[in-house]
Amino acid sequence: MIEKFTNDNRLKITILRLRDTSHYDGTNGKHILDSFFHVLDKFIEKYKEKFDFNTYNFNIKSLWSPKNKVRDVSKYKHLIDSDVIIIPTENEFQFHIKGRMSNNIFGRSNCRILNILEGFDKNPNKERKVIILSSDKADTIELFENRTFNRSNYFATEKGWNKVNKKGLPKGPNSYFTHKEIPIPHHPKHKYNMKFEQIDETDKDFPGGIHHLKNIFITTEVGAKTTPKEYDVVYWGTSKKEKIDESAESYDYEVNDYYDRGSTQLDSTKYHTKNEELYRFTNTIKKGTPSEDFRNGILTDIHKDDEIKSFMIGYFDSFKEDLKFDKSIKNILPDISKGKVTLCFNWPGHEYSLTSRYNEAIACDVIPLVWDEYDKGNKLVLEDDWQRVRSVEDLKQKLKDIKYENERQKKLAEIKKKYYSKVKPKEHYEKEFEKKMLNYLDNSE
Repeated sequence: MIEKFTNDNRLKITILRLRDTSHYDGTNGKHILDSFFHVLDKFIEKYKEKFDFNTYNFNIKSLWSPKNKVRDVSKYKHLIDSDVIIIPTENEFQFHIKGRMSNNIFGRSNCRILNILEGFDKNPNKERKVIILSSDKADTIELFENRTFNRSNYFATEKGWNKVNKKGLPKGPNSYFTHKEIPIPHHPKHKYNMKFEQIDETDKDFPGGIHHLKNIFITTEVGAKTTPKEYDVVYWGTSKKEKIDESAESYDYEVNDYYDRGSTQLDSTKYHTKNEELYRFTNTIKKGTPSEDFRNGILTDIHKDDEIKSFMIGYFDSFKEDLKFDKSIKNILPDISKGKVTLCFNWPGHEYSLTSRYNEAIACDVIPLVWDEYDKGNKLVLEDDWQRVRSVEDLKQKLKDIKYENERQKKLAEIKKKYYSKVKPKEHYEKEFEKKMLNYLDNSE
């Protein structure tokens, strides 16, 4: 049983955002993870007396704090002492593949993680349960266990540390810290006593996936756009060209942080007048390997085809997007809604699963076509296989089938009829999430 550290003996829980800082005030349509944020908020509100909740690098309506306090010292201490850490995630895997993130975003978020790990280092044997709320099949338990929370992936090298102390250079104007040399820090290689659990977006207890909540939010809160159709195909997302593979070549990435010039202490804030950006540690990541996901090639062919009028929103490896991706679907809804159809893909090996694009498309009156064996069990896809696309020529034929808007609306009505016969009211998803959380929290062994 997890040992309790709170004075009142309640289970201590922190909701942690590892990468970007998120603020969920109950307004939906602002973030990819709105569905998880919503059910999590409802759960916290109901059980905040039973459990000792807090957040770190995250804000949520039921535990709201000033935005400049999301990484407050008291929150950090709560995180380090927590029995349970809940991590909502949608793209953790990309931070472990060389070249997938900008240096600034990669460095800032990894310094934040090292700060957390250094706190864990004071009591590495403490039992901690980590519950991952995942909205991407690539964000697996193995990824968090073997990479994100693997202490041996974060270390200082003599080469890097020489840059901090300007070794080999004369003291004075060439040295940032003229009064003393900073010793290279010790980075342990121990393992943390963590047990991992996961609640996935496509869990079988969430009919249509937990992101059916996005469909509800778009149609009832955000305001779905049903504008005249200007594009044959609209797509929003990324090309998923690369995946992380533990057998791939490793790459040591040097990460910088900010040091106070006067005290030589880490400040981790970008104050040019008082701080200096210097090497802090090296993070071992992987060279990306081909994902064998077809979407990059298919989307490239669609984008280049003169017979298909497409509009691409997001980040793509082989062509320039028409509109940069925005985590707030409210900002891209007007463009999504101008498409006749979209195309839904799955990571290889997850053919029976669903993705949120299907739910969002239905809400925007865009026909969700699917690639090959997506939703292989036809939980939502029509049994006649009309929605399935296996080539660009196949896609063109589908577009001919719905050339006229009345034909498109007829097919869309069939798809919607099946969709709404399978999904459940909002309260169902809230209740199922509550059951799963209580199961993990009440059986914290």
